Amino acid sequence: MGHDFHSATGVAVYCNSPVYWPGDVVEGSVLLNVTDAIAARSVSVEVSGFESFSYEEAAKTKEHADDGAGRDAHRTQVRLVKLDFLKATFLLHQWKGDSPTVQPGQCEFPFRFTLPYGLPGSFRVQEQHACAQDGKGRQHQEPQRPVAPKGVIGGGSSRGIGA
Repeated sequence: MGHDFHSATGVAVYCNSPVYWPGDVVEGSVLLNVTDAIAARSVSVEVSGFESFSYEEAAKTKEHADDGAGRDAHRTQVRLVKLDFLKATFLLHQWKGDSPTVQPGQCEFPFRFTLPYGLPGSFRVQEQHACAQDGKGRQHQEPQRPVAPKGVIGGGSSRGIGA
C-alpha cells in the first residue's frame, strides 16, 4: 500500500484529488495498520462540511460603588457560531460476529461518493477585523468552510480511531 505508518496502530485517509467541486465524485481509500488485534465493528468515512466564525461583543456600562460614585466598566464576550451544511457517513466494511476483531496487518478500504450540488466553496480567513466606530462593539470574524472526508473505525466502545 506504500504508506509508512509512524505509530503502532494507525489510520490514514487518501483522496485522489486535493480539490473537489459540488457534483464531483470523491474517490479514495482508508488505510488501516493494525499491530495487535483490536475490537472493531466497522470502518466508515464521515464527510462533514461546516461554516464557523467567532466574534467579540464589547459593552461599556456604569458600575456604582457603595459610596455612590460611578465608574465605567468594560465587558467583552466572545461568541462562537458553527453551522453544519453537510454531514454524511458511508459504511466501508463491517465485521460480523459477537465480538468482531481486526487481526494484525494492513487493510485498504476504497470509497467513492458524489458531493451534492449547491455546496459553498472552501476558504479560511485568519485575521479579518471589523471594529465599530461608535464604541459599542468589536467584531472578529473567522469564516471557515472546510469540506473533507475523515476515516473512522468504530470499535466495541463509544470511541473510535480517526484520521
